[in-house]
This record gives sequence, structure tokens and C-alpha cells, in this order.
Amino acid sequence: MYFSDLVTLADQGSLYAYLRQVELLRRLDEELGEHTWEVDVERREIVFRSARGRRQLVRLHAHLVATLAGDRLHWGWAQGNLEDPVAEALREYGTSHRVGSLRAPSPAIGDSVTSFERGLAAHRVGSTAVAITGLGPYYCVQRPEGGIAVLLVQGNPPGVRLEPSAATALGSVLAISSIFDQRAALHGLARLAGWEIQWQPDWRYATLLDAATGVGFEATFDSEARLVRSGILQAA
Repeated sequence: MYFSDLVTLADQGSLYAYLRQVELLRRLDEELGEHTWEVDVERREIVFRSARGRRQLVRLHAHLVATLAGDRLHWGWAQGNLEDPVAEALREYGTSHRVGSLRAPSPAIGDSVTSFERGLAAHRVGSTAVAITGLGPYYCVQRPEGGIAVLLVQGNPPGVRLEPSAATALGSVLAISSIFDQRAALHGLARLAGWEIQWQPDWRYATLLDAATGVGFEATFDSEARLVRSGILQAA
């Protein structure tokens, strides 16, 4: 498995990355309506433009997390970006926690990597960056010269809120195959969002509450950390 030592971190960042994306899209829909987007990797910028003919746009700064080309991943900090706070945070986390894939400048993805596998690896890297920094969402962008660039957005309004629609969606998102430990994903969401979470002693049942909205979420897991039941716990 590619970057197996990043699986837990990626799981912890996955749901928060998803909700950050939802919040950003909501903001863009309100400000721009239907829109397009483009990325300037060299300038570290993502530009969203209104598709209605108005000269409206939203520019967001983006940090280069890594690029994936061939059978290798190249971290941003290994590409001359040591002054970038995100690149430095990932390098420091890898060093302090002895995470091999974060410490090596250009770790191997694997032998005979397909474009699909490279894409999955890019999403794992993006979710890992979200878990470590609390920023997001992240974008995986195909580069004209080949490979994928993973960028982490900065400038999106901080924090996410647990609304009834988001609570309903969490159950479906938790069940996606790319999340290996669904309990870790829920716990990571609570940590990054600053929400309250309580577990039963056997770690099979959790309640999550966003005090700002009064909306709660409950989840029941089996012995292998797979979601078996979920729903809105309460709403103000």
C-alpha cells in the first residue's frame, strides 16, 4: 500500500477536508453563482470566476503540499519551499513523530503506478496535510507537463459548522471506501472543527455536538471500526 504510514492521518483529515470543501462551494455559489476555476501552481493561487459574464472572481492563496510524478512523490519542502509554513509544518511533523513518508524528500509511491493509483495517493497526501495543519480544502491538479500537484487552500473562512444537511451527509461520506478507520475519521473531524465528541468505553458508539449550531450527530460502529448506523442526534 502506498504511504501506509499516512493512512491514519489521512483518515483523520478526510471528513474535515470534505466539509471545508462544502463550505467553500457554498461561499462561491453565494458570491459568484455558477463559476469556473483554474490553478496557477507557480504563483500558488486558485482563481474562481463567475460564469455569468460578470467580471467577478475570488482569488485564494494555496500552499504547494507536494507533486506526484512517475513513481515518486516530491514534498513541497524538498522543492525549495522551506519558508512556506505548510511545507515546514509537514516536515516538522514527520521529524517529530518519525513518520517515514513525511521525512523522506521524495518517497516512492510504488512500482508500476497507474494514473488511478497516483490519484488516490494524491488524495491521501491532501487529507494528511489537512489533518496536520487544520487548513483546507485541498485540490489535486493535473499538471500540463504530467503528474499531479496537491495544493492546500488558505483564505477560506475558518471553521466549519454542523448543520442538519451536513450531519445527514456525514453518514454517507463516512462509508466511502477510501476511509479505512471510520472512527478515526469522525474523531479527527471533531478535533479539527472544535466540536464536542464522546465515546462509549468500547469505542463503538459516539455522539458529536457542534455547540454553535446545537446540531448533533450519532454514529455506531462495529468491531472493525465500520459504520453501521448514524443520524442527527439533536437540533436546536
